[in-house]
Amino acid sequence: MNDIPVFLENTAFPEVFIVANKDFSPTANGAPVDVKVDSRIATQPVPQTDNRFVVELRVKLNDSMTTDTPYFFNIVCLVVLSIDESVPAEKRRTLAMQAGHTIAYPAIREMVANITARQPWGQFSIGFGFLNPDVLEEVPADAPPPAPAPPKPTRKRRKKAE
Repeated sequence: MNDIPVFLENTAFPEVFIVANKDFSPTANGAPVDVKVDSRIATQPVPQTDNRFVVELRVKLNDSMTTDTPYFFNIVCLVVLSIDESVPAEKRRTLAMQAGHTIAYPAIREMVANITARQPWGQFSIGFGFLNPDVLEEVPADAPPPAPAPPKPTRKRRKKAE
């Protein structure tokens, strides 16, 4: 196995929407705003391959556009990864999801911080993102069925001695 079994092929941001909330009223004492960032991750194999994956991470804040947050945003980051063939096939999707999240979430966090630093309510951080361990164990409904186990070798029976 290679020392690093994951190779980053590409990162793209096909959707970036960040807007300052004109109706937001900051707290009087300047305390940080308590918000819940919504993030969703999806991992799909690249067609006709068994070791390349596309990981999509979508991070949203206040998609209902209420007045209690300084910004509204919806950002999608796509990460294309190759997993070394020495990694067992049944573990590649999980490894791709973990690696994709590790790459995409900080990239989105830095993008939000950089863009909002020049906005009326100041720099905004989405904090740290962690994958729920349950997500790593779930097999998505659209996942291809697992490959059948290879047949057990057949042994010829010995003839009984007479």
